[in-house]
Amino acid sequence: MAILPISQLTNATPTSGGEFIPIVQDGVTLKLPASSFVGGVDNQATGNDSNIGSGTNNTASGNCSFIGGGKDNGICGNSPYSFVGGGKSNTIGGGYASSCSSILGGQSNFLYSGRQSVIAGGGYNVIDTPGIYEGILTGRRNIINQESGSSINNSIIGGNSNYITDGYSQTIVGGDYNCTRSGTRSFIGGGTLNDILSSDRSSIIGGNGNCVCCADNGSIIGGDDNVNCGNQSIIIGGNNNNISSSHSDSVVTGSNVISISSNMLHAQRLFLSAGALPTTDPGVEGVVWNDSGTLKISV
Repeated sequence: MAILPISQLTNATPTSGGEFIPIVQDGVTLKLPASSFVGGVDNQATGNDSNIGSGTNNTASGNCSFIGGGKDNGICGNSPYSFVGGGKSNTIGGGYASSCSSILGGQSNFLYSGRQSVIAGGGYNVIDTPGIYEGILTGRRNIINQESGSSINNSIIGGNSNYITDGYSQTIVGGDYNCTRSGTRSFIGGGTLNDILSSDRSSIIGGNGNCVCCADNGSIIGGDDNVNCGNQSIIIGGNNNNISSSHSDSVVTGSNVISISSNMLHAQRLFLSAGALPTTDPGVEGVVWNDSGTLKISV
């Protein structure tokens, strides 16, 4: 038979996807699904209608899965309709079913479990939950998992070694070693070693070592080693402040302040501009006024 260049070969009829093409491996003739053409080197697309574009040592075992390229990436058989764009040593599957999930790139990211979930990039990030709609955008060693409750719609956007478990719509943006656990719709923005535990609709913005614990709608803004356990209460900066679980609707500012009551502003010192105070009784209950140098409260 004459040897012809590819350009002179006759065009074949396109395959339907359910047909097979004979190939020879190690002297043995085998059949390969027409839908599973594999590019690159040492790649394996064993899932039905799976495909690998390029790269090295990638494996696509999930049905209707696709790996674009990279090296040592894998999609397990229990993760159909999933996608790895590229990167190195990224894996989808291996735990609970991870159907319709994606890793776009990065290195050593693992989406063991999590339906319709995504890791966009970064390194050594992990999603391991039978929940749904989980996401890690980037960063390093961030984890979303499920320990005892359910986990749905949680996200980590960057940072290092941040952790979310057991809850709904919790978010961490940046920072290091921050954690939200067993809450709903709570948020940590930056900082280090901040924790939100069993709290709904609560937040910590920056700072170090702050904790909102069992407090719905509670907040801490900055500072260090503050603890807020009061519903609808807030700590503004400072150090070593504490709001008790029995003191709701309270505000603490300063340092080393411990709450004593609900519905109260707690501070070490309070400055009032005497020149700006009313000099006659305003007739509004609770308003402070200046009566010739004597502070009075209108009743």
